[in-house]
Amino acid sequence: MWPSRKVTSSLKGGRIPSFVILSIPECTSILAGALAQIVAVVLVFVSFWIKMKQEEALLVTHFPNEYPAYQKRTKRIIPFVF
Repeated sequence: MWPSRKVTSSLKGGRIPSFVILSIPECTSILAGALAQIVAVVLVFVSFWIKMKQEEALLVTHFPNEYPAYQKRTKRIIPFVF
């Protein structure tokens, strides 16, 4: 089903950087007002968190040996932090 290949990252230390890069500027530029921006950022973060958990569960299923080792070497979103 899925090709077996080496698990790598385009950004050193982070597995899912696109979620952060795409979400916050988009939300804050569309909505006006500080409260609306805070609510938007929280909602987007929660939805991306759910999506990240689902994707990682799928990757662990398809790459049971490689992906857990990759998770230990890299942070989820922010390299070297989180």
